[in-house]
Amino acid sequence: MKEKVITEEYIRSLSEEELLEEQKTWTAAQWQQYLCPNGTISLEEFRQELYNKVDEMILKKYGSNYIS
Repeated sequence: MKEKVITEEYIRSLSEEELLEEQKTWTAAQWQQYLCPNGTISLEEFRQELYNKVDEMILKKYGSNYIS
């Protein structure tokens, strides 16, 4: 049996009650698709993204002389 693809359009087409009923039958892969529609990243990638964001915010607030 082929697994149903969970799309944002499909989710929006359901009432709250229909969505709750639908979710009762979802597999782990369908939950991942619903909760992470753009995919996932590793913890290392997440850490690097956070470091980059902090550096960006520091540069914006204090200028380029703050970070060496």
